[in-house]
Amino acid sequence: MLMVVNSSNDRETPGYTASEYASTILEMLRRYDKPRRPHVITSDQRANRLITHVVYLEGGNVKVDELAMKVCRCVSIKLTVRAWESYL
Repeated sequence: MLMVVNSSNDRETPGYTASEYASTILEMLRRYDKPRRPHVITSDQRANRLITHVVYLEGGNVKVDELAMKVCRCVSIKLTVRAWESYL
């Protein structure tokens, strides 16, 4: 699964880092995802089978702590003012 990180936190998640978002998502999967068939990936399997990539904008307000997220690949996207001007 690909996880896309917002460039800023919501009021319900002040100060969250990317790894805290990932941990919360994984915890919810562990709690509520109860597969009925044995061949379905269970929530007890390794996190990197559930979240493989994290995509984020460079310079965003959400800290992407790549060392804490070493189980998946972090991909940054550069955002420049010039890139946005071409859409206006």
